[in-house]
Amino acid sequence: MDTTSTIVAPATPMAPGPRAVVRLSGTAAYEAIDALSEGSIERTRGVYPIRLGLPIGVIPTLAVSMPGANTYTGEDTIELLPPGSPTVVDAIVRAMLAFPGVRHAEAGEFTARAYLNGRLTLEQAEGVAATIAAANEQQLRASHGLLHGESGRRYASMVDELASALALVEAAADFAEEEHVVPISAGDLRNRLDSLLVSLESESLGRRGREHAAARPMVVLAGEPNAGKTSLFNTLLGRTRAVVSSMEHATRDAIVEPLTLEHPRIGAVSFDLVDLPGLPDSLDAAERASVQAVIDDALDRADVVLQCDPDAQFGSIAGGDNTIRLRTKADSPESRADGCLEVSTKTGLNIETLKLELAEAIESSNRDVGAGLIPRHRDLADQASASVSRARAAIESDPASGPPIGGEIIAAEMRLALDLLGELGGRVHPDEVLGRIFASFCVGK
Repeated sequence: MDTTSTIVAPATPMAPGPRAVVRLSGTAAYEAIDALSEGSIERTRGVYPIRLGLPIGVIPTLAVSMPGANTYTGEDTIELLPPGSPTVVDAIVRAMLAFPGVRHAEAGEFTARAYLNGRLTLEQAEGVAATIAAANEQQLRASHGLLHGESGRRYASMVDELASALALVEAAADFAEEEHVVPISAGDLRNRLDSLLVSLESESLGRRGREHAAARPMVVLAGEPNAGKTSLFNTLLGRTRAVVSSMEHATRDAIVEPLTLEHPRIGAVSFDLVDLPGLPDSLDAAERASVQAVIDDALDRADVVLQCDPDAQFGSIAGGDNTIRLRTKADSPESRADGCLEVSTKTGLNIETLKLELAEAIESSNRDVGAGLIPRHRDLADQASASVSRARAAIESDPASGPPIGGEIIAAEMRLALDLLGELGGRVHPDEVLGRIFASFCVGK
C-alpha cells in the first residue's frame, strides 16, 4: 500500500441527500484544495466556507480543516461537505484526482493509515470494519467491544499467562541437571495449560459466529428421513419450494431459501432457511459419506437448528442451546410429548408460535457474533488452542511432582501459541494479514 500519496474518496454513499462528505488525507491535501477554491484554507483546525471551481460550475461548500498528526489518519486531513448530489461529488473527486500526487483511496485505506500511523490498534481497526457491517444491535455492541479493546485485554491476559508458564518451562530445562530444583512441575504445567485451553476454546468455539457480520443467519431443519422437515420448510416459506414424498431420501441436498419473519417486539428478522436431507440406511457408503458431509457442514454453520421428529425421540445433535426440538406431524394420534413444541403442517398447530420462537432464537444467537465478525480471531484462536493442546499432550504421562520431560518440544509449541496470540493482539502483523483486514472496508473509510 502506497502511503506517500494523498488520497481522496467520498465518505458517504453516492446517493442524493442534503450533504455529502468527500475526504482527503495526506501531505498535498491543502494544496489540492487551494488549487480549486477561491481563497485558501488556514492550516488550523476549524470549519471554513469555500467555493470550489469545478468544470460543472462554482460550488459553495464547507471544508473541515484537520491539520497535523492528531487526526483520524494521523495526516493532514480535509473533509468537504458539499450538497449531496452524486454529480457534484463525482466532479469534486475528479477535480482532486487531477492534482499531482492525489489518487483515489483504496478500500479501507483511511483506516489502514490510521493503524500504520499509530492512531488505532489493529483490534480497533477491525472494530471499525465490524461497526460498518453491523446489521443489528447485538453486532453493533460486539463491534464496540473491539473498538474499546475488550478482546485485546482478554488476549493480553492469555499472553501473560502463557509467557509466564513458558519462562518456567525454559527454566526447568536450564536446571535439568539439578535434582532439587523444579521451577515448574508437570502437574502445575498441566493445570495452567488446561486453564488456558478453556479460555481459548471460549474464543474459538463459544464465540464462533458467522463468517462475516453482514451474513444472514442460518436456520437448519434437521432430522431423520420422513420426519416432516420438507413439509415444515414449505409451510414456513408459505409456498411449495421442495417436493414432499413418502419415499426415503426425496431430498438429496441442502435446499436454501431466504425468509423474513415479523415479531411484535423484535421486528423483522431475516435469515436463510435450510432443508437438510435425511440419511437413510439404503444409501451406499460413498453416497452416505457425501450426504453426511452436507449435513455436518450445515449443522456446523447453523445459528439455529430445528430438530424434527414425529415420535419425539430426540437424540443429540449439533446446535446446543440454539436447538428447537419439534414433534412434527402432531396431527397424528400419538401421545403428547414433553420438552418440545408440537407442530402440524396439516392443521397449522403451533406454526405461528414456532415463528415467534424462531425469531427470538435468531436474536439470541447474535450474542455469539462478536468473534464471528472477525474470522481472523477465530482462526488464530483455533491454531493457538491446537498448539497448547499438543504441549499439554506431551506432558500427559509425566509424574505430577517432577519436571516436564521433553521440555524443548513443549516450549516450541508454547512459543508458537504465544506468537499466534501476539498476532491476535496486533503485535505481530504480517503484510498479508493487514491486506485481508483492510480490503473488507468500504472505500472512503
